[in-house]
Amino acid sequence: MRPSLLSPMFALLPLALIANDAPDPITPASVRAHIEFLADDLLEGRETGSRGYDIAARYVATRYQALGLQPASKDGWYQQVPFRTATLDNAASSFSIGGQEFVNRKDVLFGPARAEGRTTENAPIVFVGFGIDDPKAEQNDYAGLNVKGKIVAILSGFPKGMASDVGAHYGRSKAKMAEKRGAIGVITVRTKDRERVRPWTREIEGPHHPSLGWA
Repeated sequence: MRPSLLSPMFALLPLALIANDAPDPITPASVRAHIEFLADDLLEGRETGSRGYDIAARYVATRYQALGLQPASKDGWYQQVPFRTATLDNAASSFSIGGQEFVNRKDVLFGPARAEGRTTENAPIVFVGFGIDDPKAEQNDYAGLNVKGKIVAILSGFPKGMASDVGAHYGRSKAKMAEKRGAIGVITVRTKDRERVRPWTREIEGPHHPSLGWA
């Protein structure tokens, strides 16, 4: 019965603030309250396009309204963004190097291809270090390498001395950097640092999520 209480709650929050004729004060307690709601299991992980995601979006929109903000679009607070998903066909997926077969969720973790219908029967592998290329960071792991039509092997994480927030940003864009240079696949090689943070035994127990991309 709990979900049925959500709509009245959303409606009452902004009304209470308007009645007080004052914006919601930013305090540690108020920030914590917002985070605790948005991170609650009730929202089921807020997966893109899911019911939990829509609830979270509605919650944020009502907070904006309570602050007296106006939507940037004439269509309101929401903008429809098209996504496409790719799921892995476990039965039809295999991986081997030099004739040695590697078992999914035991030796390796497969992920769905970013491009629809793409399969790789055989391709050379090129090691590209951390797989980062950014002049601002004075880091170019692709210098002198031709990866077009090949699979790149990339170390997880980022070089020592690089700021953690910068390194985290690169971690999410390595595949795009490789794809931009013509690579057709990515193998991430776990480092000892990654193993200390998240052991392999925990990694392979995680759920299988589809690949989600902006169409």
